[in-house]
Amino acid sequence: MKNIIAIFFSLISILCYAQKKVVVTNMQDEPLANVDVYIHPLAVITQTDDYGILDINIELPQKSILVFSKEGYKTFSYNFEKSNDNIIITLQKLHIEINDVEVSAINNKLSTKQVVEGSLTVGGLVGLNAIMLQLILPLNFLGTVYREIRQ
Repeated sequence: MKNIIAIFFSLISILCYAQKKVVVTNMQDEPLANVDVYIHPLAVITQTDDYGILDINIELPQKSILVFSKEGYKTFSYNFEKSNDNIIITLQKLHIEINDVEVSAINNKLSTKQVVEGSLTVGGLVGLNAIMLQLILPLNFLGTVYREIRQ
C-alpha cells in the first residue's frame, strides 16, 4: 500500500510540474530563431531554438520579466505570471531601412584614376590610404575632445 501511495504522489508531482513554453514569432506569424531572452530576477540569458520555441524548465519567481531581443526587431518585455503555460510573443520589425550608402573621397578617386593610367602603383595607393588614415584618426580624436570640452 505504501508503494502505491508513493507511486501516486510521484505521478501527481510529475503532472503538476508544468513546463512553460514560449513561442516567438514575427508579425507574419513566422517563428523567429535565435531570439535572445533575458529572465530578469534570475539574470539568465538564453535563446530560442530554430523554430522560435523557448522551453523554460526552471521555476520562475511570481513577478518575473522576460525580455526578448533580436537584431532588426524591437525589444519586447513580458511580465510573466505563473498561470500562463503557453505564451506567444510577437516581435515587431524595426522600420529602419537604408537604400544606398556611398562613401566617396576625392583623394581616393584621383588615386584610383592614377592607378588605372599607370602613373601610380597599387602599393603606392595602399601607402597613400595608410597615410590618410593616420592623419584622420588624430583629427577625429581632437574633435571628440573639443566637443567634450565645449559641453
